Amino acid sequence: MIHREKFYRTPIVLILLLAAPFIGLSNELSEMLTELNQIDTISGSATGFAGTPGRFYLLSNQFMEKGQTHDFIDMTKSPHPATRIMGAYCLIKQDKHKHAELVGLMFQDQEHICWNPGGCMVSCEVEVGKIIRNLFEDPNCLGSLPLVNSRE
Repeated sequence: MIHREKFYRTPIVLILLLAAPFIGLSNELSEMLTELNQIDTISGSATGFAGTPGRFYLLSNQFMEKGQTHDFIDMTKSPHPATRIMGAYCLIKQDKHKHAELVGLMFQDQEHICWNPGGCMVSCEVEVGKIIRNLFEDPNCLGSLPLVNSRE
């Protein structure tokens, strides 16, 4: 009986060890995702009167540094429009052509959010799909975000 218990525990321990890097990464991103889920304006690198970077833009750099492809794909399925846009944006910045099919499907997203790629003018009631299409056609429309090699 003792040998049988050890036999059953071994696969569970192996699964937990193999999954550990993904569990840690999810915890690392969870705080950023919580903040992203509350964003109601997709903002660029020089917004407002002072031309300061918007919160969406700042978070995008952090996601590119810490996220992985599977995280970005999961983000595209979020109920939160800013999170879906961020997932698509990171996939575009990572490899626009490789992810073109998935991102292209998102062009049909009709939920609305505010859009401020730069300057003082904010357009609200812009469809998520139109924003994603803009980002796909010009990945630098939010400003100059350095292309960071994210972990695959």
